[in-house]
Amino acid sequence: MLKKILKCCFDLNIRRSESNETLLDNNILNYNLSKLLGEGKFGSVYLGVNKITNRNYAIKKSIKINYLFSNELKFLRRLNHRSIIKLEDSFIYEGHHYLVLEYCRDGDMFSYIKKYHDFDDNKTRRIILNILRPLLFLKQYKIAHLDVKPENYLVRDRKNLDFILSDFGTMREYKEKNVEYKLNKIIGTKVYAAPEVLNKRFSSKSDVWSLGQIILILLSGRLIEYEENYTQIDICDLIKKMNVKRDNYNLVRKCLTIDSKNRVSLEEIIDDKWIEDHYLSVSK
Repeated sequence: MLKKILKCCFDLNIRRSESNETLLDNNILNYNLSKLLGEGKFGSVYLGVNKITNRNYAIKKSIKINYLFSNELKFLRRLNHRSIIKLEDSFIYEGHHYLVLEYCRDGDMFSYIKKYHDFDDNKTRRIILNILRPLLFLKQYKIAHLDVKPENYLVRDRKNLDFILSDFGTMREYKEKNVEYKLNKIIGTKVYAAPEVLNKRFSSKSDVWSLGQIILILLSGRLIEYEENYTQIDICDLIKKMNVKRDNYNLVRKCLTIDSKNRVSLEEIIDDKWIEDHYLSVSK
């Protein structure tokens, strides 16, 4: 069952490569590119080594100068937080835009869940709190990520469950909380996208729906493939069918609320009783 949902969740726009193929043009200014780490619709990511320091970086190369890259660079330059991927350098070379980013050798959260999918309550709650941290930081600046999913959390420290948020091309700013703003098109990854995003709108709570889907995967190994004709009763019934425990059912239900105005906020997730109980258990 877990394999089925992990396959469903995987972003088909991304192809991962295990190849050690050396690039023909591997000499990019101050970096040597050695291995293709991932490839998407708008660009590719390579393992790069700084020629002077020998430090490894993930180097994102655009197919051409495009909005996603420009948007990501804008936010990476503005934002600095320990739970957000670090930008080391950026440059344009022979018509391509390059972003030199922090490299996480343990891969992403998708791979982590696939490998270590049996989590007890305390571990699950620690993961939730750690992936919540960068979203709370973004909210301080009234920024929505709009592509929250396991593939966009990188594993900085597997032992300490330290995850960092990446891929900022879809980010949007907003002025007021609980107000929906128009989008020119559907963005992000459909299976994780909030209902309003699928209707070309977003709000300060759109990332909460995506977070709820990740929590559901951590708890049950499955998520809800939302359809336009679903009611809130349908969503609740689907959650119950996934055998989510009573203690954490309410948190998932509050995150996966169709009406964004009634959806729980990021701050309210921290105050959820099931999450609060984690602090009590670790402090004993």
